Amino acid sequence: MVYFLIVWTLLIFICFPIGLTWLNFLRTSHFERWGDRFVAAIGLGLVTLCVVLLATSLVFPLSPVIGAVVAILFVSLAGIPSKTRQDIIQFLSILSPGLMLGCFGLAIVTATFTSQKIVWFDTGLYHFGSIRWLSEFGTVPGVALINAKFGFTSSWFALAAPLVPNFLGSRVGAVTNGFIFFIATLQIFITLTHIRSGNSRFSDWFLSIATGVTVLVYFLTAVTGAPILISFSADIAITFLVITTAWSILIISENRNKYSLVSPPSTSPFSTSPHLISPHLISAYPSSHYGLDSGLIPLILSIGAVTIKLSALPLLGIGFFYFIFAQSSSTNTSIKSFQYSRVILALLVIALGLLPMLAVAVTTSGCPLYPSTALCFDVPWLITENQRIVANEVNDIRFWWKLNNPEVFYSSILTPTARLLNWFLSSRESQAMTLSIIISGFGIPWSLFRSNRHRIPGQSWIIALGLLGIIFIMTQSPLLRFGLGYFVLVPALITASISQGILSWLSGKKNQRINLKGINSEGINPEGINSKPQQIFPLRLTFISLFLASLTLIILISGESRNRLILPPELPKTKLLVEQVNDVQYFRPDSRALRCWAAKLPCASVPVYKSVRLRHPDQGIGGGFMYGD
Repeated sequence: MVYFLIVWTLLIFICFPIGLTWLNFLRTSHFERWGDRFVAAIGLGLVTLCVVLLATSLVFPLSPVIGAVVAILFVSLAGIPSKTRQDIIQFLSILSPGLMLGCFGLAIVTATFTSQKIVWFDTGLYHFGSIRWLSEFGTVPGVALINAKFGFTSSWFALAAPLVPNFLGSRVGAVTNGFIFFIATLQIFITLTHIRSGNSRFSDWFLSIATGVTVLVYFLTAVTGAPILISFSADIAITFLVITTAWSILIISENRNKYSLVSPPSTSPFSTSPHLISPHLISAYPSSHYGLDSGLIPLILSIGAVTIKLSALPLLGIGFFYFIFAQSSSTNTSIKSFQYSRVILALLVIALGLLPMLAVAVTTSGCPLYPSTALCFDVPWLITENQRIVANEVNDIRFWWKLNNPEVFYSSILTPTARLLNWFLSSRESQAMTLSIIISGFGIPWSLFRSNRHRIPGQSWIIALGLLGIIFIMTQSPLLRFGLGYFVLVPALITASISQGILSWLSGKKNQRINLKGINSEGINPEGINSKPQQIFPLRLTFISLFLASLTLIILISGESRNRLILPPELPKTKLLVEQVNDVQYFRPDSRALRCWAAKLPCASVPVYKSVRLRHPDQGIGGGFMYGD
């Protein structure tokens, strides 16, 4: 647990300055509240760090030393602009001891929960193996020939590689998924503080509901025997990045053309009125004719998400079109020429951001979009030379036509309706997905028939993202864990709208009663009564978090939990066989479990194809693999 807390603290110190630099470089004043600015900065910094580490793996192994060098270099570069340094100093100056203690207590609770023993199947199958290859050798040519799933390129594994050093042995925990889960819970408290203050925005309601539902789902699955959260699965990162990107679109849409509405700074870092951008700087933040503005933020987040997992492709599509079209009304340049310039810039940013992922994928498997066989290169380790391997990987992912009924051997004999019914009855997840699809389907007429007065800025983009993501997941692999972020978007949007409306109605009734006691018609006490909830609520959160942290520590130091007070528990172990193909000696599990876990490299879950050999025998396994004669 202590190891988790140390790593998370370092990640915040690394990601926050990098993200602030992005926000300042893009000259945006849309994220003027410190709570919003913190969430956006962490997201931007996290995806930047993932992409940079993935690119670094092409040249160096991602050892803790290399990871530290990359982090120090980018934090140093982030600190060059004086504006970033001023932002950091200001942010630290307004953090109260009570708030920091509350966040620390929340971190202890989260670390205790997420530092459990990893038992997730895919982590033993290939997650941890991919991380070990990156940590010890970097990107290795043809490594997918040892285990076809090593061809799945993910910058999330690159982020984890420097964080799980070899000296820990098999005492490895879900440190990266735990981190993003902690940030998600922190987001909930930030948005609830905004809501409790009485002057919340719709984006606060959306983020708190969408993130709250997702956190609850992952918590329940973890305690009921399907702990994907307690793993290195990239699906967790994709879910929260989809929600964060959608939230950023709402933030930008809410604040467009409102640069003149700037309030004086507040001493509370998460209240509704602490504006970072002072009035005399607003003129310095016009919409750029070159596209360097806040519209790039969703695009950058979506690019980073795609490098983590290809299931984020719908997110990239929405990020691309949002950047092109959503800002066109705020410029004096003609729409036609303005869109052309933004298209060119967007394509350049996408190409630059995705280049490391494509290069790593070609290096490991020969195919830039593996397991897709499109655009593959003619390299000696091209995995498509063995069509059976690729077919198995595609079938494992795209199992829409598979059935859970063992008496039916060929699903092709069933009609599409029967296949759908079988899928619907197969699990509660399928039924939850169906409910989300029905609710999301109502999102289109709900959006179209709302009056302009009640229309939510950016709602059409969120609905489009939700529906596009659902269609993508349902046609590729209808599992909730692959697309949870998409499935919660439209229901969260509708629920947030209804909840905000109800609270506004109740607040109006309450203000009418309070007005009889000397408070003005806007519900604001001239003597400052309205500021009281902003002071009380964070204090309550502090005491609640500290209480939960204390209770957690008591449980942790008693019984078997004491074994993970400092380091996470060991990974499961399996008996291994030593086998050899040509000049490649490798390990393989002596069972049908298929999982290598923390076995010495190279380890294959199934026998290696008979023609595979070392690419450069003098360099050993670090030199890569290829097909021989």
